[in-house]
Amino acid sequence: MTSTMELLDKYRGQVSTRSGTASYIDTGGPGPAALFVHGVGTSSYLWRHVIGQVHDERRCVAIDLPLHGQTPAAPDQDFTLPGLARFVADCCDALELTDVDLVANDTGGAVCQVFAAGHAERLRTLTLTNC
Repeated sequence: MTSTMELLDKYRGQVSTRSGTASYIDTGGPGPAALFVHGVGTSSYLWRHVIGQVHDERRCVAIDLPLHGQTPAAPDQDFTLPGLARFVADCCDALELTDVDLVANDTGGAVCQVFAAGHAERLRTLTLTNC
């Protein structure tokens, strides 16, 4: 039996960014992009049930923050909130994401609030869950 996570892995990719290599899931679905950011101690798999519900209607992109999931830390990785917000921005650049519905959980919510403050023009909406 195939797990939900194994099903998501068919959408997994890696991209080089200014902040280092990033692992991500991108369903490539129709409609506006929803960008999902997890908190500390988890990964893009956190969003598996949400992605399972909306991937037919949306392009779902879930990134793994540095040292989480399948994203390694760059040698000079900045783990401050502004540094992680820069990582999210760099992922957006590399994946050509604009006008996103940003969804964040836990510490990812703090990261995304910093991102939103500096990149409001990239956002369509911002949703914070259990932050």
